[in-house]
Amino acid sequence: MRKHLLAVLATAALGALILVPPASADARLDGGMLGRQPQAIAMSAIPPTSVDQSVAIEASATSLLPVDITLSGNCAWRQLLGGSVVVATDRGDCTITADQPGDRFWLPAPTVQQTFAFLGGEAGVRIVVGGPQWLLAAQGLPLDVPINVTSDDPSGVVPSGSVTARIDAPPGAPPCPACQPVSATLDEGGRATARIPGEMTSAISAGGYVLTVEYAGDLRYAKGSLTVPNVKIVPPGQVISGSAPIVVSVGDSYISGQGGRWAGNALSSLTSDLTDVGADTYLDAGSKEAIDGCHRAKYSEIHIDQAGADVASVNLSCGGAETSTRMKDGKFKPGLDFWQDENAGWRGQALELYRLASANPGRIRMVALSIGGNDFQFEDVVRTCVKQFLMPRARPCVQLERVTDLFAKANVERQLKSITDAIRNTNDAMTEAGYTSQQWDLVVQDYPSPIPSDPARVRYGEVYARQLIGGCGMFNADMKYANDTALPTINRTVRQALAAASLPNGHFLDLSNAYVGNRLCEKGVDLVGGKWPVKRWTDANALAGSEWVTAIRAESMVHGPYDIGESLHPNYWGGLVNQACLKLVFNAGGVRGGACVRGDGIYPNLDGDNRTYPVMALVDVDAAPNADARPTRAVR
Repeated sequence: MRKHLLAVLATAALGALILVPPASADARLDGGMLGRQPQAIAMSAIPPTSVDQSVAIEASATSLLPVDITLSGNCAWRQLLGGSVVVATDRGDCTITADQPGDRFWLPAPTVQQTFAFLGGEAGVRIVVGGPQWLLAAQGLPLDVPINVTSDDPSGVVPSGSVTARIDAPPGAPPCPACQPVSATLDEGGRATARIPGEMTSAISAGGYVLTVEYAGDLRYAKGSLTVPNVKIVPPGQVISGSAPIVVSVGDSYISGQGGRWAGNALSSLTSDLTDVGADTYLDAGSKEAIDGCHRAKYSEIHIDQAGADVASVNLSCGGAETSTRMKDGKFKPGLDFWQDENAGWRGQALELYRLASANPGRIRMVALSIGGNDFQFEDVVRTCVKQFLMPRARPCVQLERVTDLFAKANVERQLKSITDAIRNTNDAMTEAGYTSQQWDLVVQDYPSPIPSDPARVRYGEVYARQLIGGCGMFNADMKYANDTALPTINRTVRQALAAASLPNGHFLDLSNAYVGNRLCEKGVDLVGGKWPVKRWTDANALAGSEWVTAIRAESMVHGPYDIGESLHPNYWGGLVNQACLKLVFNAGGVRGGACVRGDGIYPNLDGDNRTYPVMALVDVDAAPNADARPTRAVR
């Protein structure tokens, strides 16, 4: 957080001024009568300070321009009537960095930085707030703040007395009249829970706040304080009608249903109506999408109630999502985090899961999660491969360093951490909503093989027809790399992330071979319409005879109503396959993991709406067949 400070007082003793050395020779050359002048920053030296004291920062530039101050370490800003001061968030070092970027008359000043230590109180009092690095409550729900006051006093005497917790507006925001302090008494272990009541959270606006915890002190120990800068208040979640258990999906396009508008692939956009299940497929908020571009399809994987499971289903996932919230092509893409912008009504998926779980206590039975493919930039890799295939005399993309680097050790380690954190955020959301690990199960799934790796199983040779007709324009080498290296690397990383998260209620769903026999451009299935066996998606042979993956649509060749983001995703049939697999995993509430593979035959239509499901089987993950082998394993 950056601040422009003009404070001149400090509650801690301030030492002599630190002066920056003269500007560099290069800066002097740029200065002078005809150029910008050099400037320097002076900042007061800060001695070691007790954690129960605040520090005012005095810094000025010789140009008299305002100085930008940045904090890092065990400290945070706190706003007072006379300005902002620095307070401890824990014992340890606090680093102050001062910058002045200059203007048309002044060169940027050399950065000034100093570090000082926040020390324990008179007897080393330390205040800790338990739980994650943030505190969270929905409007109308209480916010419980677990507090522990400890000491390094060799006597071992535990601090006693009371603590006060107060949430307040962050520095620079309007004051919060409804934010009032609440008190709690420490127990014999120095612990207390300060409860900010639901009446107070309902009376304040949704948004971000800071929390200050004050320890009043006792006969042995001095008073102390702690500032927690990340408190989130959110609107209450949706209450799901009925009493059936709820299943929820979070993550990316492979579980959101992006691609679910199309039941198979037609030759071109001119015959797209032959595979179009409806222009309203993605409209999850009446006549529009709740979040533009998330493509939460009507028949997405999580809706296992459509396949006969006795549940209610909610889709919180979003096409294009990564582990962290971001903007992509001007569209909001919520990640599996607690990101918040209440002005826009945008929140990370973990925050939305918390809202849903807190509004429906005890009812969420299973959360299904798909994440990691976008972090590995798999969609960009596919587009690169198609571009290479269509360019005369181009190399396969497997020979491009920018592609292979994505699946090298360094990036794999980065993505393993990101995916692990996303899984833990999902668990934190449920924990913060009051769920124990015995009340719900998390299912983390990987990605299905979308194309064959063996060129003998591809309908088209290594010619332009592979893209222009089949929509699978990749060199043989790239198809093999996608199936044998890229996809297994992503899937293995997802599986390792679940293990690293160490959740007692975590399960793994292996979908890697679920589409074998009906993949894009695979022999044995074909396009829809005209000379092909399947004339329209509503035909009785459409499930078995169609592809279950949307065609790759090159940027230069995509036409409405197609969306380029649908490329290489599970289509309508793929979504129903995933429903069948997830229903097996849900297991009437006895959630289990496994690898989902093809069985024999199909189920009849349900409710006369053409929801025809293939027979799928759940087998042990380690016993699953490879991607180009016909599954013959027994059902678990």
